[in-house]
Amino acid sequence: MQGKARQSVIDMHRIEGNEIDTSTGRNLFKDTPPFTVMTPNWANTVQEEMMYVIQQAGLPLLDQTTDTRIQLYQAIQALISNGLSSLLVGFGCEYWKNGDPALNGDRFILYQGQVIYIPLYSNFVSKTYVGDANNATAPAFYKTSDAGGTTRNVAGPYFVLPDSRAMSLKGTGSTTLNTRAKAGPAFADREEDRGQLITASSSHISTTHGLINSDATVTGAFKVGTARTSRLQAAAVAGRDLEFDSSLSARAGATTRDCTLGTNFGAFY
Repeated sequence: MQGKARQSVIDMHRIEGNEIDTSTGRNLFKDTPPFTVMTPNWANTVQEEMMYVIQQAGLPLLDQTTDTRIQLYQAIQALISNGLSSLLVGFGCEYWKNGDPALNGDRFILYQGQVIYIPLYSNFVSKTYVGDANNATAPAFYKTSDAGGTTRNVAGPYFVLPDSRAMSLKGTGSTTLNTRAKAGPAFADREEDRGQLITASSSHISTTHGLINSDATVTGAFKVGTARTSRLQAAAVAGRDLEFDSSLSARAGATTRDCTLGTNFGAFY
């Protein structure tokens, strides 16, 4: 069925005329004599309303030899999909599918510290760019003049994404919990574990009175340090310092990590 472009003089309306059913407060077709006569105006209105939906979805209008009878359904699906895609641009979430989103047919980009070419992602960049004022200092979502992402330039054609690999997401801003102030990282910044570089030592303690193992090869959060001679109740005793393990090996054990579930993070574009 070949349709025409929608005309402003044709507006969707219920059937009109003398032989219509108005018992429900709406103009309906009668199923008893005298039957309602379908007018050309009403039929053309219904046709053009459907044709307009199909055309707005960008689908070609078919004729009686090629009609599939599902074009209106396809048009509605396409309009919903395009509308949601536009609405979701820049929204981030987890990506649970295997493989590259592009190869999976998804308009989704992973945050893995890569540099993207702005003309290919113009809508995404317009929604996520940090702005010219922050371009020189932002940890991510800034523009550069080179594909390597090193020379920052507000007019550059390249865009640097954050790297979420091996990172747990954490809210920005500050709050107070149990009377202690808590500060989150800057937007799109990565924050290192602040506890891993702590090193210190205590006064030496006895190794002969069962307070600490004298084996200097022990590793973990604490280790034995320098051997010393001290006095305990007027008697000379062998001792060692008790130190934090500065080798950082304390972070290697499974029990020293928070419980996490591996996934990919990214955003729609």
